[in-house]
Amino acid sequence: MPRIHENDKLFWRGIWVLAESAGNRLHPVTLELLSRARRLSAGLHPVEAVAFSDVPESEYPLLARFGAETIRVIPVAAPGLFREEERAEALTRLIGKYRPAILLAGATIQGRSLLPRTAALVDCGLTADCTGLEIEPASGALLQTRPAFGGNLMATIRSDSFMPQMATVRPGVMKADPLENPVPPRILREAPLPPPESGSWKEVVELLRDSRDAHDFSSAELIIAGGRGMGGPAGFDLLRKLADATGGMVGATRAAVDAGWVPYGMQIGQTGRTVQPKIYLACGISGQIQHRVGMQSSGRIIAVNRDPDAPIMELADVTVVGDVFTVIPQLLNLLQTRGRT
Repeated sequence: MPRIHENDKLFWRGIWVLAESAGNRLHPVTLELLSRARRLSAGLHPVEAVAFSDVPESEYPLLARFGAETIRVIPVAAPGLFREEERAEALTRLIGKYRPAILLAGATIQGRSLLPRTAALVDCGLTADCTGLEIEPASGALLQTRPAFGGNLMATIRSDSFMPQMATVRPGVMKADPLENPVPPRILREAPLPPPESGSWKEVVELLRDSRDAHDFSSAELIIAGGRGMGGPAGFDLLRKLADATGGMVGATRAAVDAGWVPYGMQIGQTGRTVQPKIYLACGISGQIQHRVGMQSSGRIIAVNRDPDAPIMELADVTVVGDVFTVIPQLLNLLQTRGRT
């Protein structure tokens, strides 16, 4: 695709958000992206949700509640089977037909698989794993922020020389804000693609994971995370006891995962999950930038660390200077005492 002339950008309008379902429910990142798209549009761009036909129609009102003015439904030959090539071809066809200025998707397994293939077919840029999105007032370009150089700095990228501007965004970094008075959306059903030739499509039928690795932090209100200061697997057993007593979930830093103390599914940070709980309790975590980018949007951060000068202490709303192996048992004892009264 040739470089887009400035005048031609006028013909590229709208912010599309790829709707993704997890089972029979919308993935939370879809609602986060719709909310962000609404704020980015500032009334200048229509906000549309692009939903393949395996997104349940019962979820369409939720798409509207978080900002979708239009829901563009794309039929797929086998709903429920993630045929990457089929979906990328369908998206490419629609991009050429309607010319959206921006296309956003979650940095999930599906988003990380589908958008790079689509960007290659359309011949445009893609910024992956973004943690921030803004519109440049003067040009209207999408400014896409992501960690770079191992998380040691944050890079802001623009890719408006070739359209559309595509980005995948980490789940949990943006706030999902529902509209008070949503308007019923337009629902546009696109024509189906011709059926694929037998054997020409790669099918992903099921993702098999170790059940210990299946941590879904998206609905967690309290996350109790441990780092190198937990000393080993026994330290995380202590955090699990606290999680059982409080209804929280246990997370970890990369150092703890690399040491083999906990599975990768618990990792929070640049190369793990991004979370946004109401309370984030950081235990024995130094707070390097690679970890902070995955949890710094939490509602309230509480840090327990022996080092008062640890970087996590500067980020925290509440700091406890002390040994986690003293503080956590005391907290457990207090919870048990209150439970008996």
